[in-house]
Amino acid sequence: LPVLLGCSVAVVEAGARGIEYGEVGHKVLDDHPDRDGELKISIKLSVRNDSDEDIDVDLMIRALDAEGFEVFEANLEGSVRAGETRVLTDSNYISPRIYKMISRWEIEDE
Repeated sequence: LPVLLGCSVAVVEAGARGIEYGEVGHKVLDDHPDRDGELKISIKLSVRNDSDEDIDVDLMIRALDAEGFEVFEANLEGSVRAGETRVLTDSNYISPRIYKMISRWEIEDE
């Protein structure tokens, strides 16, 4: 399995909140599936807070297949200080079959 897929999400601005999101990054953390046959993957997203206040961010990152169906999701959350950038990360388990289906990522600001 490839370590990185060529999927990305363009920079999105979250309106008046002054938040900018970078591209979703992801990679397989282990070379082989675990005992349950699943891969451990890490997901990351750079979040820029251009406002004058600290902001708590709670995002749903959705993986879509080539037809636009959601096949996987992850939650990223954290506080981003005013005027700063922070990388939010999470790790999850996913079946190799589902991982191969991912063609793009979407960010949903909850």
